[in-house]
Amino acid sequence: MKSLAELRELFEPANEAKAWEIIQNLRQNFDPSLFSRVRVDSQEEALASGIAIIRDIRAVLENLGLPLSRIESGHGIGHIIRDYAHSLMLASKQECHHAHLLVGLVAGTFHDVGCTLVSRYQDHRRAVGHAEAGAILLWEILQDALFEGPQRPEPILIAWAVAAHTHYLKPI
Repeated sequence: MKSLAELRELFEPANEAKAWEIIQNLRQNFDPSLFSRVRVDSQEEALASGIAIIRDIRAVLENLGLPLSRIESGHGIGHIIRDYAHSLMLASKQECHHAHLLVGLVAGTFHDVGCTLVSRYQDHRRAVGHAEAGAILLWEILQDALFEGPQRPEPILIAWAVAAHTHYLKPI
């Protein structure tokens, strides 16, 4: 996993081409069929697994030196807690595939985590905004720290969902 210094350097304006390349690779590797390989068999298991992943991501962020308390106030800890509560409420009431619940819960909670590295209010001036920065950060955490093992689909699905919340209809 990249260090905090390496992550910060990746999102410097001079290095955006590399970050953009990572995002394009992530988007190209997304395939909806990956949902069928997520290892959850029930709604309860999806919710329990999602909550555990959220807890583990938070711990990795703290250890990395990116506590959620450092996110700018507009998308800070209060916003993340509200997103978590909303995601948990929605996921617990949805009638859909269990893998979608797991991914939705985690990505819904952390969709603004990129604000720890990139100001959301600078997105219009950047090729790689807070959504993409969050996707790369979660990709690093999930594939290296939480989902070691061959070809696990969860990291790409969660990272893709976080990157997908960028509003591309606005001029960038």
